[in-house]
Amino acid sequence: MSLPFIQEEYELRIRPEINALVAEVEAAVAANPALQTLYKGWRVFFSPVLARPRVLLIGINPGNGQAGNIDTAFWGGELPFEYTAYSYTLARETRQAFADAGLAAVFASDTMKTNYCFLSTTQAKELEQLTDGLGRTADGQENLGQKVYRKSNEWTLRFLALFGPQVVLCEGKTAYNWVRQLLGHSPEEAWDKESECGYAQFPEQGFTLIGYSRRLSQIRNKPALATLLQRFVTS
Repeated sequence: MSLPFIQEEYELRIRPEINALVAEVEAAVAANPALQTLYKGWRVFFSPVLARPRVLLIGINPGNGQAGNIDTAFWGGELPFEYTAYSYTLARETRQAFADAGLAAVFASDTMKTNYCFLSTTQAKELEQLTDGLGRTADGQENLGQKVYRKSNEWTLRFLALFGPQVVLCEGKTAYNWVRQLLGHSPEEAWDKESECGYAQFPEQGFTLIGYSRRLSQIRNKPALATLLQRFVTS
């Protein structure tokens, strides 16, 4: 799909859905002071959006580097890929894994980044605490925290179809498990407990899913991750 088509699809169909959920969550947080220390805003993209990127990075949810910020905008080419512009730990670790794989150029120019859930908290574990406390939706028909995850599932699938990546790299085993469960059957997959990395192939969708274990923001086995990147990402 072309970048103009992707932008139109996002702006006209996906972004209004995201903004509607943002408004629901903001209202619920405003009504519950206990949630206000957990809630840090929303963020969709951390790089310019690309059509058919070599690699799409998917984390769990945004941290609070920009606490209180609500950014659902479509990121065009005038904005920097944060992992090349900043030096926080996960950005450094990911850059190094790509460099070790001989894919520094791919990382700089053909990689984009988003998250499974766009709702921001300081730590990933606080996402569950926040969603657990949101209560019912405004119409009373659904648990609002469950709606956040349901919509996250939907948007992840739509992003994968829209962007058409060659490789989807999940930032941590939790993100990998979430995406892996969402996608269903894979004809070839493996998770190596020793290397703490794994992959699953989805030929019908046209991409390979890769994941790794991490300790906080540190990749546990960068050499093993670099080997998988070498195997599945064309330089």
